[in-house]
Amino acid sequence: MAMALCGVLCAAIYDLARWVASRIGGRILCGVADLLFGPLCAAGMIASALALCADPFRAFEAAGLFFGIALYAATIGTFVRFIYEKIAILRKKSEESGGLFQNVAGK
Repeated sequence: MAMALCGVLCAAIYDLARWVASRIGGRILCGVADLLFGPLCAAGMIASALALCADPFRAFEAAGLFFGIALYAATIGTFVRFIYEKIAILRKKSEESGGLFQNVAGK
């Protein structure tokens, strides 16, 4: 259960990092965020295993981590990606129409 929670947290951090990277630096920073995701998951997995005194390190811990990531992707992650897409559409429409606070009165 703890490893599944670790997987959910890793996936949430990944979504947040991708969003921040896309807002700040575009494709290159998104690629860096992708490369950092693997070591982040590994560090979380090892830290959780050490905190739970899981000796020796078992394969079910990796399965739990992947289950948590899949659980996030199928539930909360779907909602988060839906919201991101809607925000992107609103932002694009706002930029096309001259910004969020355009002068309606024509002054």
